[in-house]
Amino acid sequence: MENSTPKYELDEETQSLIEVALNCLVQLSEAQIEQEAGENLILIANEIAERFGITRIDVLEEQHDGETILKPKGGIFGDEDDNEDN
Repeated sequence: MENSTPKYELDEETQSLIEVALNCLVQLSEAQIEQEAGENLILIANEIAERFGITRIDVLEEQHDGETILKPKGGIFGDEDDNEDN
């Protein structure tokens, strides 16, 4: 018997709701006192995302002239250096 992870298709509105919930779960992982607890929450979020076909995007936070700018790691078009030391 094959042990494969089930995959589910979602309507657009339900996918948006699950994406919001996953973002909350990731934010909650950063608030954990024990690192292992935070890592476990990330594992759960990643597993849920995989089952529902939701792609994870790592976001970088930058400060420019007192404003916080969030952008995807690698740039909007994936053409920027991933080095966070820029």
